[in-house]
Amino acid sequence: MALIQVSCSHCSHSWDVSKTKKGGQVNCPACGMLVSLKGASDSKLFYGLLIGLFVILALPLGVLALIAFWNGNTESAICLGSLFIFVCVALVITVTVS
Repeated sequence: MALIQVSCSHCSHSWDVSKTKKGGQVNCPACGMLVSLKGASDSKLFYGLLIGLFVILALPLGVLALIAFWNGNTESAICLGSLFIFVCVALVITVTVS
């Protein structure tokens, strides 16, 4: 497990914490003060990328499906709508598995 070194701004005590805590907050073991850890957490990066994928892949498919439906092209609307649902389900499975 990767560790990062943290030092308390209140009492200057230094200790190691897991890298998974990056971007969060921990209590100093010496004085109990809450210390904020620098950097973005890995989960924020993961969910940011996942939302970006949704916006890039799924949202245009859904919009195109609605446009095709409004124009009376039901075959294209069904195809695009199916792709939209497939991408959304794949993203939901990715979130629940990780």
